[in-house]
Amino acid sequence: MEPEWKYLTEKDQKTIREIAERHLPPLAQYPAAPLYHYTSGENLIRIIESDELWSTQIACLNDMAEVRYGLGELQKRVDQQRATTQESELEPLWEQIDKFLADPQLETAGVFVACFSELNDDLSQWRAYSGGEGGYAIRFDLHRMRGQTTREEPAAMGRGIRAVYLWLIEILLVCLKHPAFAGEQEWRMVNYWRPADKTQMRFRQRRSTMSRHVRIQFSEGLPISGVTVGPCRYPLLSKIAVSDLLFNHGYTSAVENVELSRIPYRVV
Repeated sequence: MEPEWKYLTEKDQKTIREIAERHLPPLAQYPAAPLYHYTSGENLIRIIESDELWSTQIACLNDMAEVRYGLGELQKRVDQQRATTQESELEPLWEQIDKFLADPQLETAGVFVACFSELNDDLSQWRAYSGGEGGYAIRFDLHRMRGQTTREEPAAMGRGIRAVYLWLIEILLVCLKHPAFAGEQEWRMVNYWRPADKTQMRFRQRRSTMSRHVRIQFSEGLPISGVTVGPCRYPLLSKIAVSDLLFNHGYTSAVENVELSRIPYRVV
């Protein structure tokens, strides 16, 4: 969904920002501990060598059920509000939300996310993101990460405001996760891509599809402060290799924080 910014004045956009800044913090509190990004060995090498972290288009996530859970929760709340609110001026908004929910077009949505966890040695995430062996959890320094990330007529005005409202909802939806997965202690960094940002798009061929990604840029390089080596047959060799990889690409302070998983490797 491309926001209809042309219908909004600078004053309108300032008001929207002020509302978001006032109401979002209680819903998206900043974690106090380091965050870990689970990935395969191949992707770890790419991240370190390119000094880039990629966010993934929401339709290309491992489990689309996570995104559809947010859509279902939105539908419930819209139905509740329509049943209890008799304000006719809200009907255009309800109609636009209905249209969005009927065909959310997730495959073309400009929302990209990068996933992190507060846990640095979680068996379920080793299995999900490394196939049970050869995985790594990259530790990110939150303080450095937070400071470096970059990135007409009344009827027409109404359309613009409704479009921006749905745009904000679209971003918040990907931050909802089913309560059954609360144990993963997951956090998400959301990127909104616009067609003008074509040079930021990256691609990767997976087993069954090609996925789309957008770079998350940091002004002073990736704030990597350590790596946990996942369960594997040769943990010490992997630890030595990861340490050399980090050192050779300038992440010298992270080398002392290369750790081994405490979960034993099991051959299936």
